[in-house]
Amino acid sequence: MRMAIFTNKAMEIADRLENWSLRERAFQMDLERHERLVNEPWVLDDEEVRILAGTMGRFPNFRAAGWRILNEARFIDAEGGARWLGA
Repeated sequence: MRMAIFTNKAMEIADRLENWSLRERAFQMDLERHERLVNEPWVLDDEEVRILAGTMGRFPNFRAAGWRILNEARFIDAEGGARWLGA
């Protein structure tokens, strides 16, 4: 739980500073957390998908991790409803 709070705060700081390197690191740490807690699914909204895709585009070494996140994630729209990524 503490790691989730930490990565969430890191992402908030990265957003405020518009720091893509910090976003990449926060995604990496969150991926490690998700890999250890198998029963906890990724839930991404439209904005998080946009940021994840931007991070993948800026950091080629992060692309494999980004695809892992996208393949494991559940997606919600702005109203909070579940949806497929392609919809």
